[in-house]
Amino acid sequence: MKVGEIRELDPGDCTTVKEFLKTKRASSMFLLSNLATSGIVDGDQPFQGAYAGVFEDGALCGVLAHYWNGNLMPQAAVPHLPELLRVVLTASSRPIKGMVGLLSQCEVLIASLGIPAGDFQLFERERLYRLSADSLVIPPSAGRVRRARPADVEGLVSLYTAYNVEALNESADEALASASRDVERRLASATQWVLPDQVTGAIVSACTFNATSMPVVQIGGVYTPFALRGKGYAQACVAGALMQAFNDGFAEAVLFTGKENVPAWRAYEAIGFRANDEFCVALLAQPWRAAS
Repeated sequence: MKVGEIRELDPGDCTTVKEFLKTKRASSMFLLSNLATSGIVDGDQPFQGAYAGVFEDGALCGVLAHYWNGNLMPQAAVPHLPELLRVVLTASSRPIKGMVGLLSQCEVLIASLGIPAGDFQLFERERLYRLSADSLVIPPSAGRVRRARPADVEGLVSLYTAYNVEALNESADEALASASRDVERRLASATQWVLPDQVTGAIVSACTFNATSMPVVQIGGVYTPFALRGKGYAQACVAGALMQAFNDGFAEAVLFTGKENVPAWRAYEAIGFRANDEFCVALLAQPWRAAS
């Protein structure tokens, strides 16, 4: 195989892609989790997508995926990204809805596509955090955290509708539709966690496992209603969920949060997380098609 060869990847490359991504696991959790669920299959079902890879001296050294929901996810050296982008968009033929990955790589994709800053519904520069199991600090109320149950659906849909408006800048109708869909999926996959109030049982905070790749779990969807903030509920919810994950054999956790969200990163640092990279979540207001 030629040095620097870039091509579309196929199902026969799946194991090679997984092994490469495991060497960069902390910033590849969505890629690894999607591969584990759907393999390399380009379709319109959740977690499916087109993949392009770059090889040097016969070894895979970079990947770019374009998923069913329109999101691009890179894990490649910056110089390879423009050509990887061309190959993966030719393979997928779907419009682009956003980019999720290391900040430096997402910025190259945006520049290569020529997308104006004003076209983004959301552009978040994030801190990427890691935590090992032996570093977890456990708040007293973490022991109340549990997996969500069917009876929690109404409360969770209301909570995540508010989350989608506040965190993702979705309209009220979009926020409700996506919250309903996501809560149903998370309950089915047992990846939704809640912290109930000690007296009333009402949900005071929630979080999810939005990607897993043993031995690492990625935390997402952390949300506490505005009126209940400042009480330590979010850090207790995350810590409680991780206690159970670590008991199940996971050994490390990752998450990302906005660089300007000081209360959030202080809460995560209080339970042992430490920042080690810059991440990006960039979502477009309208789907974007690259110029042919």
